[in-house]
Amino acid sequence: AAAITLGSMLGPSAIVRQLPGAQAVAQELSQLAPPQSKRARKLVQQKLAKVPIFMVTNEVGSSYLNPMSNGDQAALMFLAPEEAQRMLAGTQRSPNGGGARITVTNLDRAFRLAQLAPQTSGLTDQVSGRELKMEWKFMPHAAEVRAAQGLLVTKGKAPAVPRIPAYIAPGLVYKKGGRDVRPLFMSRKDVQDAL
Repeated sequence: AAAITLGSMLGPSAIVRQLPGAQAVAQELSQLAPPQSKRARKLVQQKLAKVPIFMVTNEVGSSYLNPMSNGDQAALMFLAPEEAQRMLAGTQRSPNGGGARITVTNLDRAFRLAQLAPQTSGLTDQVSGRELKMEWKFMPHAAEVRAAQGLLVTKGKAPAVPRIPAYIAPGLVYKKGGRDVRPLFMSRKDVQDAL
C-alpha cells in the first residue's frame, strides 16, 4: 500500500525526515513486481493528490517567475497558503501583477512538474544575451523549517533541516482496511494534535 511504501522509505524510528522526492518513490516502486508496481504507483498518486499546493499565476494560469541565484527563473510551488498569499501581495504591487491570483493544484502534479528538465522561459539575460531557463521549485514553509529545526535541536541532532520537512511519530499507527498505517504529517502542529 502507498502508506506502507512511504513509511518504509522514512523508517519507523524517524521523527523528522525530508519528504521523499519523486525519484525515491520511483526507485522504491521499480523494485516491485509489475502488477504490484502499477497498483502501488496509483496508490501513491492518489495519496499525493490529496495534498494541496499553491502557486501564484496570471489570469491565464501561467506562473509568475522569480529569479534564482544563477540568473535563471523559478516557478514557485508553496505548501503553505499564507506564503503564497505573501507572494501574491508582492506580485500585485508590481507593474505587471494586475491579474495575479493564487491557483491550487496538488502534490502529485507538483512532483511531476518538479521532475521536468529546465525549460526556456522566454526571457533573455540583458547582460549576456543568454536565454534564461525556467524550473519548477518547491518553496519551503519557513515556519515549518524552523519548527523542524527546533525539534532536531531538542533531540540533540545537528540542525541540518530538510527543505520540506515531514513528520512521523513512532508508535502512532492505526488500522485501515486490515493494514497498519503510519500517518505522515506536513505540519508539526498536526502531528502534535494527533498525539
